[in-house]
Amino acid sequence: YLSKMMNRKYNTGPMFKKVLQSIWHQINSAEEVFVVGTILDDNTVKGGTGWGAEFSKLCNKPLHIYDQEQ
Repeated sequence: YLSKMMNRKYNTGPMFKKVLQSIWHQINSAEEVFVVGTILDDNTVKGGTGWGAEFSKLCNKPLHIYDQEQ
């Protein structure tokens, strides 16, 4: 579901799953999320930071995104 929202392919490798689990635990325990990254044309954030940003949206956490390219 999340990979479709972000228009990205979901890697099924064990390392990627562990990274997603780590991101989920960080977002799940947070009251609000601050993200610094590159905002792409589809309004998602590049890389693993983007996965965390989308998780926070799904969890209805306040999200603050700072575009490092600007």
